[in-house]
Amino acid sequence: MKRIVIGLVFVSCLLMLAGCGKTDLTQYIDVSYTGINSKGEADYSLNEKALVKDLYNVDMDGDKVDDETTKKINNLLSSYKIKIDKTSDLSNGDKIKVSVSVNPNKSKGLEEKSSKKFKVSGLKKGKRITNVDIKKHVFLFFSGANGKGHAKVETNFDVATGLTRDDFKVENNKDLKNGENVSLVMSKNAVDVLANNGFLFKGKRTSVYSVSRLENAAQNVAEINNIDYVKDMIMKSVNTRYKSSDSTSAFAIASKIHFDGFYYRGSTKDSRNSNDRDNDTDALQRNDEDGTLLGVYSVEQSVINGNKKRELIEVVGYSNILIDKYRNVDVNDINEISQVYDDTYSLKTVQGLLESYGYSAVK
Repeated sequence: MKRIVIGLVFVSCLLMLAGCGKTDLTQYIDVSYTGINSKGEADYSLNEKALVKDLYNVDMDGDKVDDETTKKINNLLSSYKIKIDKTSDLSNGDKIKVSVSVNPNKSKGLEEKSSKKFKVSGLKKGKRITNVDIKKHVFLFFSGANGKGHAKVETNFDVATGLTRDDFKVENNKDLKNGENVSLVMSKNAVDVLANNGFLFKGKRTSVYSVSRLENAAQNVAEINNIDYVKDMIMKSVNTRYKSSDSTSAFAIASKIHFDGFYYRGSTKDSRNSNDRDNDTDALQRNDEDGTLLGVYSVEQSVINGNKKRELIEVVGYSNILIDKYRNVDVNDINEISQVYDDTYSLKTVQGLLESYGYSAVK
């Protein structure tokens, strides 16, 4: 019985000694910390020069070695994997674990498994930013018709924060109307940007804004005080398009323009989605903006020194004609729109199309 006990003790000693002489790779690992307290990040570095010097007595900066030693060094430096159990959202005092695994077929001189714990330190306190600060520096500008408005984001953050308007997004940014609330969301990446620049964000990334200052489209032109100015703009646009050219030219064009009336549409009632509208070839049907005034014109063009003629109907106008509280239109905000119909369309056909699109003749 004593012989058995002695034998077991001897075997245990051999197993313990089997690991003797092998190097623990964690002794050559250093961990560094960046960022701010509670949002710190950890990374490691391995002192390969010291490792090679201790195992092979080779100075990697100056010693010349034979092919066999070079192969051993290359195998050594490709034999291990290093992992840190937590690399982000770190605070001073946290403990992180660095684990090493080694391929024994590539390196006989390293322990196959080893680990070491490190204590986080040196992270600076970040300058605090909250939702209140966000609302002080992020502005929403609302435009479009009431009920079809949208918001544009502008910011005036200090350059040091690293934040821009691209870090913010308005949810459901369409068909907005006065009085309702919209949510502005700051991206997750923006929180990291702040941390990298020494700022600590606290609170929710969502801020609420109230929609306001969206104007309404008049239901008929009688509600628009300066509608005559818009009409004049349309007429001038058409006259410029079809101005007769110099009669001395061999290809001089003479144009006869006949005004066939104005058409107006207050609100758009097109329930189709934007993709369907974008596929429309007719700009007047594709138009989804409220407040549109159109002028219909029959045009006859001919070459002065020849018999070639061309007849067409052009509809020209403006959309997004919205009125303020004084019932005036800001002409800087209106959008020109036009559609040309060739001689296969009669005036009656074009008028019928306009009515089918929701436009009504202005009397």
